[in-house]
Amino acid sequence: MADGRAAVRIILLVGCFCLSSAIFSSNDNQERKISIVEFLCESPSYPDCRGKHYSIIHVVAESLDKRSAIHYLWSVIYSPTIVMAYFEKTGVNVTVDWKKVLTNGNLTDGISFTEYSEYITALVIPAIYEFQDPKDALFYTDWKKVKADTIVKHPFHKLNWEKPVIDRENNITTFKASMLGGEVTFQCNASFHQERESVLPRQQSSSNSTVLTLTLNNLTKLNKTRGNTRFIFELYSLTAQQSESTTCVKAEKYIDDEFTPAVFKTIIVNSTGTGGTAYSAWKPVAYIDKKRSLEEQVPSYAYYRNSHHFISSHCDSLPYSPYHPSSFSIAYHLEKYTFLSYGMNISFGRQKDGWYDGKEAKRYLSWSAVVGYGRPLSDHFSPVVLIIIIVGFGAPLLLIFVTVVYIIVKRFKAKKAASSYGIIN
Repeated sequence: MADGRAAVRIILLVGCFCLSSAIFSSNDNQERKISIVEFLCESPSYPDCRGKHYSIIHVVAESLDKRSAIHYLWSVIYSPTIVMAYFEKTGVNVTVDWKKVLTNGNLTDGISFTEYSEYITALVIPAIYEFQDPKDALFYTDWKKVKADTIVKHPFHKLNWEKPVIDRENNITTFKASMLGGEVTFQCNASFHQERESVLPRQQSSSNSTVLTLTLNNLTKLNKTRGNTRFIFELYSLTAQQSESTTCVKAEKYIDDEFTPAVFKTIIVNSTGTGGTAYSAWKPVAYIDKKRSLEEQVPSYAYYRNSHHFISSHCDSLPYSPYHPSSFSIAYHLEKYTFLSYGMNISFGRQKDGWYDGKEAKRYLSWSAVVGYGRPLSDHFSPVVLIIIIVGFGAPLLLIFVTVVYIIVKRFKAKKAASSYGIIN
């Protein structure tokens, strides 16, 4: 009985240790104070703003010790864009010259920080594409099954976006616009501490990151009406031109799918320069229904260099895009910065999922990602799973060990007792 009680105590102690390790093992638990300021283009001052809702959301995530700050610029002017700048100081401000920002062409200024950042990057989504996939090939680069003339581009710069809705309590800004008879939504959420999304795919974010979600809802005026439509999202990762700047994509694999069922990896685009490291990361899935269940989950596929790629654990360099006009994104209106641009596409779907516009389809597609400074948080077993593993595997092994020790000790004592008696003649 004493040995049994000791075994139970050991199991509980190990479980508590693993639980505390899971909770405090994060590489970035520092909290930040979030503040949000909207730069709104007022029509009396700038005639080009009349009838428009041009807006730049400036978010500051300031460390509680006042030693660093991350500045985000969220906007859908020209293209949905997240700019992220890291400063090893606080008190940095932003100025916006709307006349310069709204001037198309090669003018690359209009937005400026009052200090030069240690590191700056941006993620831009300039367009979506639709393509017809009647044979369920899934990959739009499968030219034997997908006709190139069915691929149609829909750039975001042509949309008339509504005034953004700012939820300051939850640090969320939502941009909406009418598109192809339906609605497109671009939502940004700044994290002030380490957390996980409350809905699938339940990605992790830290106080150094923003979670974005792009949703296509009820698009009806598509180029073709055959009911075989799938979509492609065009992505560009921008990195400030520095010596030894690199941008590559890889997959980080895990053995647990507790948080995102049936998904065992995260796609990561790493951007590294002399001033730091940034990333864009996402689970390779999207959702075709608002309820976001496993049944409504479809895989995503990555493309670059004009072909489909299965992303591996090796960080593969993304192709460099040499030039974009200032009307491509507000990022190109940042003063004192020259960006290098690296592009890739992602598409979505699984065979027999009904396509986006099939007879029983919900005409819904939602994808989310995390943009952050530093390196993304790795997925680990949750405390509950750790305890289950410890109890499920550790307890039997420990009991076997205790039993073996008990038998050995008992035999040793019996042998010693026997040897203490003399030989009787």
